[in-house]
Amino acid sequence: MPYVASPSYCDDAQAREANLIQCLLPAKRFLDETSHASETERIANLVASAVSAGWEEDEVRKALNATNAHSR
Repeated sequence: MPYVASPSYCDDAQAREANLIQCLLPAKRFLDETSHASETERIANLVASAVSAGWEEDEVRKALNATNAHSR
């Protein structure tokens, strides 16, 4: 399972979302470069790692969708 950092204290939703993306991107990049798993499995691993680090599943999925939309 990739490492995703725990959330920093954030006063507002935008700051929390930015912090989440900052924590997710290195783990996503690592999995994209090293994992032979399918995209669905890599996303499931990222979500599980982020949730265990203290993030909410719905915000993780939303952030992943946003980062995937920007990378297309």
